[in-house]
Amino acid sequence: MHRGNLKGVTKINKFSYDPKNKCYTHHDTENIVSHVAGVDFNSLYPSCYSSAFHEFIRRMGYDEGRFYMPGRVLEEFHDDKKALEIIRRGKDYENLYVVEVEGYVPEYMLNKAANFPPIIRNYTVEFTPERIGQFMYNNMLSNGVIKDGQKKSEKKLTNLSSTMGTMMSFSNYYLQWLIDEFDFKISAVGLMTVFDKYTGFKSFVTTMMRERVEATLKDDPGRALTRKIMMNGSYGYDIKNDENFTTLKYVNEDKLLAVHMKADFRGELKITDDCYQVTEAKKFFGCDTPIHEGYFTLDVAKVWYLNFIYNFLYKACDTNKMHFAEGDTDSMYFAIAGDMNAGNKQGFNHVITDKKFWDENVGYFLPDETIIDKKERMINAKKILGACFEHSGDNMICLGPKCYTIWSTGKSDPTKKSKGYSVSKNASITPEAYRNALNGQNYSAMNGSLMFMRGDMHRVNVMKTAISGIHTKMICKPNGACLPFL
Repeated sequence: MHRGNLKGVTKINKFSYDPKNKCYTHHDTENIVSHVAGVDFNSLYPSCYSSAFHEFIRRMGYDEGRFYMPGRVLEEFHDDKKALEIIRRGKDYENLYVVEVEGYVPEYMLNKAANFPPIIRNYTVEFTPERIGQFMYNNMLSNGVIKDGQKKSEKKLTNLSSTMGTMMSFSNYYLQWLIDEFDFKISAVGLMTVFDKYTGFKSFVTTMMRERVEATLKDDPGRALTRKIMMNGSYGYDIKNDENFTTLKYVNEDKLLAVHMKADFRGELKITDDCYQVTEAKKFFGCDTPIHEGYFTLDVAKVWYLNFIYNFLYKACDTNKMHFAEGDTDSMYFAIAGDMNAGNKQGFNHVITDKKFWDENVGYFLPDETIIDKKERMINAKKILGACFEHSGDNMICLGPKCYTIWSTGKSDPTKKSKGYSVSKNASITPEAYRNALNGQNYSAMNGSLMFMRGDMHRVNVMKTAISGIHTKMICKPNGACLPFL
């Protein structure tokens, strides 16, 4: 949401809602960035499907202090009145549900939502100057991604303040959180599916988390990694496997228009001058794991991510001295205007405004640095539904989710990330390259992979874009601010 963050140079930038022009605007504060701090959740997906107790879940209004997972399907129906009655019962309703709704954060709540809109959902973004902004549109034109006047769009996971005039599905936990925190208004209701409650994953997650800690303490990284992979994959990868939902085909330019006219058309990728890879939706597919378990896991993870920001971090800290720089599924990075002389390991220490609240609640999330015993210290650091500080540094350039660099003055080991390409060992991709990418310069590099063909293993090297300044999940401004769609 804020792409350029340089120590002693960049000012904390804040978003606000302009009721006159019905849009988000941004402005600099007088507070200058001193460092960047990243927070990473501990095995977020397993934590969310574990049904483990957490004090902050209890404070959300769930007396038992846990997120249940869905069990059996009890009923499924299209009945607006019945669905709204269940929604209005809120946390008193005894079962779980998923419901399709059309709705929005009301105008009087948009200032609260501006700096991190709470609806994290897929949205089809049209690549036009009106939607993505003139700055990013010109960037895409200059790099040959689109042609002027060409109609092109892509589905993107982004932060929204409404369902953008369409029906979107939410679990009861997510929908209730939006209602409680932002007075979310429902304008239409679709299909509702009701489930009973299930806690069968709890013993599995607690056992795997304990064995992972024990393996780490015994310096057995292989066993620790195995436990991590087992937990991360056990909620059901079918829901994230695109092959379940789409199919690929290849057509020439003559047949491309006809494919675009089909109802199941989802997207295209140009391979050569006369060859296009086309994505179409499947009407039917089979799964080996329950889809609803995966759906609830992903939805609860978003609720926990948002709850950490709004009900812990923003309540304890001065939000005018920090802005959200970059985020991923289970991590978030903030540029902070703390103490210029305290180094980049200071975290949020110098922007805390409610010290009592922080001291009383920080232990529910972050590690307790006062614990001396090594084993107890690690168990505390890796607690379920907890988090740890990840990378930190003086400066950070974020080109997009999973594409950033963090570096510090006087140090020669910057952190470099780029989704789909390993840049960590590529000496030609430097922090300066990320800075140049902000202004439209893309960098390509050779990416190697192994391919099994006709009984033999081959190494295939492909030249691909390593880092790019193209970011279409929001409206990017020349100064690096990325305004959410509204």
